[in-house]
Amino acid sequence: MENRSEEIIQLSEEEIAEVFREANRILSELFQSEELA
Repeated sequence: MENRSEEIIQLSEEEIAEVFREANRILSELFQSEELA
């Protein structure tokens, strides 16, 4: 059980960067749509 939880927590730097890029893209789209409204 302990090993399994550690595997879930450990993300590679690439995976983390991918998440941040996706989040930034979504946030920028939201802000752009708010400005146009």
